[in-house]
Amino acid sequence: LVCMSSRPNKSGEKRKLSASSPNKSGKPKSNTKTSSVSGKKRKAPDFDVNYNNEPDQTSSSKKAKPVFNFQKSKKFKVNFDSKKDSKYKNDTNDSKSKKSWKDQSEKEDDKKFSDEKRLWEILRKKDTPSDVRRITNNKLLSMIQGKIKHITFRHDISRIVQTCYKYATPEQKVRILGELKEHILELSKSHYGHFLVQKLLKYAPKKEIPHLIAIFRGQIKKLGRHKEASNIVEMLYKDICNAAQRNSLMQEFYAKKFAIFKVEEKMTLESLLESEPQRKEAIITYVQDTIDHLVNKGLVYHTYAQRLVAEFLQNAPYDKQLQVITTLTEAVLTILHTREGLKVALHSLGYGKAKDRKKIIKDLKGRVKALSQDSHGVLAIIRALDVTDDIVTTSLILSELKGDLEEIAEDKNGRQVILHLLSPHNKRYFNPDVLELLKPPTFTNAEGVTVPTSKKSPEFRQAEQLEQIERPLMDLLSNKGHSYLCSTQNAPIVVETLKSHLIETKLREECFRKICDHVFDTDKESEAETPNLLIDGVGHRYFKKLLLLESPDSQKSEAAESTIQIKTDSVKNPLPPYGNIFLQKLKPFIKKAAAHPNASFLVAALLSNPLTKNEVASLLKGLEKTLSNSEETGPRSVAALLGGTDLPKKKK
Repeated sequence: LVCMSSRPNKSGEKRKLSASSPNKSGKPKSNTKTSSVSGKKRKAPDFDVNYNNEPDQTSSSKKAKPVFNFQKSKKFKVNFDSKKDSKYKNDTNDSKSKKSWKDQSEKEDDKKFSDEKRLWEILRKKDTPSDVRRITNNKLLSMIQGKIKHITFRHDISRIVQTCYKYATPEQKVRILGELKEHILELSKSHYGHFLVQKLLKYAPKKEIPHLIAIFRGQIKKLGRHKEASNIVEMLYKDICNAAQRNSLMQEFYAKKFAIFKVEEKMTLESLLESEPQRKEAIITYVQDTIDHLVNKGLVYHTYAQRLVAEFLQNAPYDKQLQVITTLTEAVLTILHTREGLKVALHSLGYGKAKDRKKIIKDLKGRVKALSQDSHGVLAIIRALDVTDDIVTTSLILSELKGDLEEIAEDKNGRQVILHLLSPHNKRYFNPDVLELLKPPTFTNAEGVTVPTSKKSPEFRQAEQLEQIERPLMDLLSNKGHSYLCSTQNAPIVVETLKSHLIETKLREECFRKICDHVFDTDKESEAETPNLLIDGVGHRYFKKLLLLESPDSQKSEAAESTIQIKTDSVKNPLPPYGNIFLQKLKPFIKKAAAHPNASFLVAALLSNPLTKNEVASLLKGLEKTLSNSEETGPRSVAALLGGTDLPKKKK
């Protein structure tokens, strides 16, 4: 207050304090003081002071004034007109002055490069004639020669250089590269300049590619961790470099020394750890720090970053893997659409903690149908169902499968989910590479014993999951099973469903009867003709598999196809009598079916079934000679089974 009271008023008038206490003379105290230095009178501050917080006797208002009552009309202001305070003026308006200077420089550039922009508008259009484009490009290059570095950092003018380089001749491209060669690393980190570097790499002559790659040597890790420059490293890794150059590029992420000393032979993180076991802990820590930085900056969607993470998860100790997987849970679904990203996603689901696994599965909500129809996403769905013990968590996936079951079953990728639920890891439906990726995850515990990451047995988990979808699956096959059997993609779903011992016998029998009703529907087909499914080239083969399920030889061959065996103790539901059901429907057509090239194989399957053999033989009695003289293999096989002899050789 004393300091502020020494400030003079702008108008020079005297300021008065509110009457707080009278002096001896009964008059209010003066609000001015005399300076001991200059002898001049000093004003009081611009606010009233009432130490007792009592009502002001001089005011007409009855309400008590606050202790400090600032007068808004007389605020204290710094006078910037004097030379003494000029430095404060520059400080307060520094940002505004910079902005105005920048705007002014941009306006000057716009005026300076107005002719270039006009030519660029002609050059960039796709419908510009080739001769006009060549002349325009030559003229434009002559105008910007020597000024390329200056204009590459501007978002609008830098596009002139990009377009000129795109349509330039090889000699002109070399000239542009020579002018920008020393500034490529700086441009790679620029928000607008890195787009020009991408164009330089994309349209560069082949003989210049090794020289461009050499510019980035030793700076790969630094650029790979940069927000803008990481796009350049991704382009180098994905589109520009060959296999040997990619391996050389990845070495800089393994250790610092590889930024200076390159190893010519192929090197991976696994081979490096094998060659330098004494530095394993230091190398793992170095790579983990790099991965954490990439994840925190949101750069893990790049291919080179996914390869680094995949190699780390395959070679790092289990505790280090868990630390990285925890940081990757939010990024798993965005990276699984690439080959390296799929490996990371499958490893995270297989080896992650139950909490991390649950978080990833929750992120699948609303995406199950789309992922099931993707060649990589379907493997992630299968792995999630394979390793998750909590049925409540897996029901998040199964509930969406039930809602779109028909579309998923008819998709070439989506049907793999259903086939895996019915017959896990079956060699018939999954190729060896996929089975290697879906191999059940295991780890070595503290006692040195290799144990699976999941606690539940595979057969118990399969039974729980099938119970969730068996009703809608049976409804689907009851309506469309007869058409699915004529398709090589969908027929395996029908066969695996009807032979699964984990589904109730009654449900499978009802489904098979409805399929037979559709096959022998007399409203669509005449009784004098054999039904279409039985004579179809695909349908009769899969129908034959259903009829042979009751034979002992068929059960042995089917058991050998799955890499995960179901214990005999868990088999509760026997097979329905498919042979008898089908025979009752086939009786009116059995003689014609026995003579048909395709339908005769179904009759032969009934003769191979011990439950239907005698009845079929009695129905076909006396036709042995006629069938044996047929030129087709099917009728002759029926004749051989009726006569109890081997199949006769086909006549020439």
